[in-house]
Amino acid sequence: MPKLILIKHAKPLITPDTPAKSWLLSEEGQHDTEAFALTLKPYQPQQIFSSPEPKALETALTLTHALKIPFSIVDDLHEHQRANEPYDSDRAVFINKMKNLFNNPDKLVYGEETANQARTRFHAGLLGAWRKFRDNNIAVVAHGTVISLFVAQVIPTIDGFALWNCLKMPDAVVLDTVDFSHFTLVKGCE
Repeated sequence: MPKLILIKHAKPLITPDTPAKSWLLSEEGQHDTEAFALTLKPYQPQQIFSSPEPKALETALTLTHALKIPFSIVDDLHEHQRANEPYDSDRAVFINKMKNLFNNPDKLVYGEETANQARTRFHAGLLGAWRKFRDNNIAVVAHGTVISLFVAQVIPTIDGFALWNCLKMPDAVVLDTVDFSHFTLVKGCE
């Protein structure tokens, strides 16, 4: 049964005056990713797909080097589009905006796309990339919002906002699937 290893990128270097989609990986994030790679070995990923955003791409490149497996970039794996939103230095304000996004998936309440638009885009990109590796365990380095939206869609008993709120940087959610429509949770966030 193939495994889908959904990886939230490591800690970025936050530059409040630029959109989060252009942030690079921090030095701490780089070191954390090197150690994190060891936790992925039991799942035996054979291919890594990455969001094109620098913090995810740098996380993927570090994992690729540590695990000695190939990777490729998939455009549709990027984060929920919100470059039009200012950086929220107040974490509580940001969390409330995210809760509103998860609670109103069909409404444009934050950013440039609805939660469902982001999830649909991510899901299509993921399945398109995975199609040629259907029998392999794959790792996908992406972002907390789109990962959580996807997991909550394919396993409806999971609360997407709660998952988003507990994912660390880096962190992984591991799913099993037989038919690429029905998924079982192997590992959630801890």
